[in-house]
Amino acid sequence: MPATRRGLFVCFEGIDQSGKKSQVQALVTSLKDRGITIEQLSFPDYSTPVGKEIRLALAGERRDQPRVRHMLFAANRWERAAEIEDAINSGKLLIVNRYSASNYAFGGARNLPLFWLRSLERGLPQPDFTILLDIRPEISLARKSARRDLHERDLKFLSDVRSIYLRLARSESWKIIDGDRDIDEVHKDVREAVEKLLMKHLLIR
Repeated sequence: MPATRRGLFVCFEGIDQSGKKSQVQALVTSLKDRGITIEQLSFPDYSTPVGKEIRLALAGERRDQPRVRHMLFAANRWERAAEIEDAINSGKLLIVNRYSASNYAFGGARNLPLFWLRSLERGLPQPDFTILLDIRPEISLARKSARRDLHERDLKFLSDVRSIYLRLARSESWKIIDGDRDIDEVHKDVREAVEKLLMKHLLIR
């Protein structure tokens, strides 16, 4: 029996309201039409025990030191690590909305050392391809002006997060896509980038 071809792990990153959720769903729909087997995850995953604590923290109902909060974010991914490995090893295309890099960007904006943040994530399955949907913080605010969590309320903080994301993207060769455009234009760029990756790995023709 031939061995199962390894799947691919694609991650979407970006500040709040950059369009990650919408673009992930549009990509999943278009690729399923081409017969691709897809698994989806999103972080924080509020369905897990750690995720429930994160929800309380982001709502302001739990007051943690920044290091404790970012340890929770990392632990939330470790809760799903086996599931992530299984999806990749079974040949699926795994698409994740936010992953380890979100801890680096948001934690870095809180002046936490990058080497320490990376140590929390070390050993987790790592993405094969990362897309950064880049928007200005002012666009984030315009897209959602009410019911914003602790991360979403501070434009200076979001600006710092964006700067770190862009620095990471350039140093690690992510695909940077301008998210401040019509949703269909953004989807076209996202789809072309991912389809090129899938063709390279012979998952589509």
